[in-house]
Amino acid sequence: MSVIVFTVSLTIFFIVGWFVVSRVVASVKARKKLESQKDEICAQLIQASRLACVGELAAGLSHEVGNLLQTILGNTELMMQNGSGEYLVTIKESALASKKILSNLMDFARQQKMSFAPGDVRDVLEATLKIYARQLEFQNIKIIRDYDAALPELRISESCLQQVFLNAILNAQRAMPKGGKLFITILRDDPWVNIIFKDTGVGIKKENLGELFKPFFTTWHDGHGLGLGVSNDIIKRHGGEINISSEGEGRGAEVKIKLPLVFKEPAGDA
Repeated sequence: MSVIVFTVSLTIFFIVGWFVVSRVVASVKARKKLESQKDEICAQLIQASRLACVGELAAGLSHEVGNLLQTILGNTELMMQNGSGEYLVTIKESALASKKILSNLMDFARQQKMSFAPGDVRDVLEATLKIYARQLEFQNIKIIRDYDAALPELRISESCLQQVFLNAILNAQRAMPKGGKLFITILRDDPWVNIIFKDTGVGIKKENLGELFKPFFTTWHDGHGLGLGVSNDIIKRHGGEINISSEGEGRGAEVKIKLPLVFKEPAGDA
């Protein structure tokens, strides 16, 4: 009889012990999950706060820089009337492009609707390169193009896409202060068209790669940390992807932009 009682007691002990342990484990898991959710919410709040700052900064930039650009445009028009020159044409085109970039930055901050139309990404890219060609040449940076011959038109926002390309080109230029090569590739890779910018510059530390698209993060001492965040938003609203890779410092960097062949208009831009 005592053996039976002992066996039953031992069984009950193990059952109760198992129940207690399982409850403790479940409680620990639930606590860890709550902590993880808390961290995620905090990160989202910080991101939202930073984006709010972007909006305020964009408003200030648009007003102050916009006024300066208008003065540049006005004086350029007068100079062109009195005695033209290709340099003045370039100045005017650059100022107009800058005004459009400021407008796009405001749209990004306000999440305004983006207009899409059929367009050739090669034409957009070449127009962007034309604006900055002299600076690249002066800095001894050679552009090496490799474009697929048969590329279809895509549904794009040309001015916004030009802003993305300009940001990629400017970052490559900064990465090659003593000159170098910028390889630009456009190729069809169904269901995408890939636009790739690969430079021979200073490269990017591996620990910084995951931070590049965060607002206000920059690896440049005089940078503002907005360009890549805006570029990322623009490409996402095209239904595409943008990724940056580097094998480390001194080994260059690559910006890869993927745009869909079949465009699906984002809900917010419908």
